Amino acid sequence: DNAAARLDALVGLAADALGIGRLAASARLLDDARAALAVAADPPDRLAVRLCWVGAELAMSTGRGAVAVEHANRAVELAAAGASVRHRVKSEVVLAAALCSAGRLDESRAVADRGLAVTAEFGLIPLRWALASLLAGIGSDALSVTDVHAVRDQAAEIIEKRGGHWHRG
Repeated sequence: DNAAARLDALVGLAADALGIGRLAASARLLDDARAALAVAADPPDRLAVRLCWVGAELAMSTGRGAVAVEHANRAVELAAAGASVRHRVKSEVVLAAALCSAGRLDESRAVADRGLAVTAEFGLIPLRWALASLLAGIGSDALSVTDVHAVRDQAAEIIEKRGGHWHRG
């Protein structure tokens, strides 16, 4: 419906604004998205999850680790009730990053290590790359440094073979 489409567009625009460093614009769009979610009649569950992801990402970008963890935990809760494995795993990726940004490295490492195993099971290569990249920075309790780098590099190769491009600048 129109309300769900508007909400989807607002979340997407907030993510895009965040991606190009327009943090204030992203925050305004997220506020608008939250208002739209509050009045939407039965919006798809994925929209609330995505709203939490972008909220956590914005909080991380502005140095508010504790707020990022709150948003990420909410995404994990919402995604757990849904059917999408990808949404559940991406919510864990966002949580691992949020915990890291809050200085909670042991918890971040544990979440990332668990998520890395799930990404292998379901072939979620971009999420696998993201988790391995995080673990390359903070270390893993499950894998050696060499193994973490191998997982990250292998995921990057697969992404490139499938048409992905890395900005090296």
